[in-house]
Amino acid sequence: MTMIRDPWAPLPPSPPPAPRRRTRLVWLLAVAGTALAWLPLLSVVLCATLAGALGCQVDEGSVHPCMLGGVDIGPTLYVLGVMGWLMLATAPFMLLSIVFWLGAALRFLWRRWRGATGAT
Repeated sequence: MTMIRDPWAPLPPSPPPAPRRRTRLVWLLAVAGTALAWLPLLSVVLCATLAGALGCQVDEGSVHPCMLGGVDIGPTLYVLGVMGWLMLATAPFMLLSIVFWLGAALRFLWRRWRGATGAT
């Protein structure tokens, strides 16, 4: 015997939606793309910080000796400094990442505000 459900009975609550695989992929690509776009700037900041702390000279003309714990890190500082030229290629992507993350933050805040006010 089949039981017929009362059409006027309230529906059971629906389960929360599971995160979709595509959404995770989009966020993973956004984080990876942001990191990749900002790496040239981070390398220059690291180079300038190390050179300033150790009192070393760094420029794009040549490698200058810079000792850290008995090891010459001048060539490494040179490479980190020259990596800054990659910012010419990644600057548009840096700008896009700023726009993307500001949009994501505003969307998050908007949804939170809408949820707090009870509006749908």
